[in-house]
Amino acid sequence: MQKISIIETVKIMSKQLLDKLEDMQMPKIKNILVKCGIIENENLNCCYCNYQAKNKASLSAHSRNCKSNPNPKSKKEDNNENSISENPTTQIETILEPNKKSKTKK
Repeated sequence: MQKISIIETVKIMSKQLLDKLEDMQMPKIKNILVKCGIIENENLNCCYCNYQAKNKASLSAHSRNCKSNPNPKSKKEDNNENSISENPTTQIETILEPNKKSKTKK
């Protein structure tokens, strides 16, 4: 009888102790684990609308298309800007080449 009551008391106390440990916040240890990549950062919020993302990729995709974002850019716009600024002469040549070929055929 006494043995059973002690076992039940120990089980209850250990469960309560584990629950309290899980509720504790250890921000410094958590920051170290996030930097090492062992755990994911749970505080992934959009800076424009406080949308909470599950991972960095979803936050990035959301922030690109966020309605509250003052400067939204799509990948197509980025690619067009990069291709024009990288080498404009090759684009001009590619535009002019079909015209040259059509003149030589006549």
